[in-house]
Amino acid sequence: MKWNWGTGIAVFMAVFMVGILSLVYRAFHNDTDLVSPEYYEKEVHYQKTIDAIERAKNLGMQLHIDKPQSQMVISFSNRSALQGAKGVIHLYRPDNQRLDKRFDMAPSILDGQLVIPLNGLKRGAYTVKLTWEKQGASYYWEKQIWL
Repeated sequence: MKWNWGTGIAVFMAVFMVGILSLVYRAFHNDTDLVSPEYYEKEVHYQKTIDAIERAKNLGMQLHIDKPQSQMVISFSNRSALQGAKGVIHLYRPDNQRLDKRFDMAPSILDGQLVIPLNGLKRGAYTVKLTWEKQGASYYWEKQIWL
C-alpha cells in the first residue's frame, strides 16, 4: 500500500471520528450530581436562608472548627445562644452527593462544643452547614473545610 496524502487524510479522519465518538460515549455515561434534586424550590425559598444567616450573625457568636485526629470539634463562643436549640449538621461534599453526611446537633452539644466523628469520611473539600432552631427562629451558618 502506498502512503500518499489521500491515505493520510482518510486515516486522520477515521482517528478523529473514533475520538469524537468515544468522547460522546463518555459524556453520556458520566454521572452529574445536582447540588440538590429540588434546587428550584430551594431557590424560591432562599430568602429564608438569608434571614437565618443574618440572625446567626446577630447572635455575635463565633464558631471555630478544630480537626484533631479522627474527629471534628466545632466550638461556639456564645453557649447560651444554643441552650434548647435543635438542629442538623450537614457535611456537604460538592463533588459527590453520596459522600454527604448528616448529624443531629441537639444531643452532641456539650460545653459549647459539637464533636463530630470523621470515621469513614473521605479526604477532600467539604462544606460544614449548621442549621438550628430556637424559640421558633431559624439560624444558619456554613464554612468550607478540607479534611
